Amino acid sequence: MPTPDDRQFALFQTSPASALLSSRVSAASSGWRFIQGDATTIFLGMTSLEEHLRQSGIRAPFVVADLLDDQDWMPFEERYAATGRAPYAPRAMMGLILYGIMHGVSSLRSLERLARVDLGVM
Repeated sequence: MPTPDDRQFALFQTSPASALLSSRVSAASSGWRFIQGDATTIFLGMTSLEEHLRQSGIRAPFVVADLLDDQDWMPFEERYAATGRAPYAPRAMMGLILYGIMHGVSSLRSLERLARVDLGVM
């Protein structure tokens, strides 16, 4: 059970705990790069992934991408520390979760499997 002192608990409050943020440099403010894929580099034969999905009538990835593009991810990105391995982008993680839920997948293992094999996730 999270307590008000937990860093994750502070993510969902309207005003983040300033004491947690003041003692460290955030990933977003330091220019730290998040790990996020680039779908424009994926091809199936000579067809781009985007074109293949559109030709196949698969629209869910585009709906999720449009929804995520409308969100402000800076409050989440500012919470990441600028040390250690580059983190996955919050937008990418939320996209995986939303796409998985749309397909009836909610467990972490199933989401990982979906991310490896489903073209819409890529």
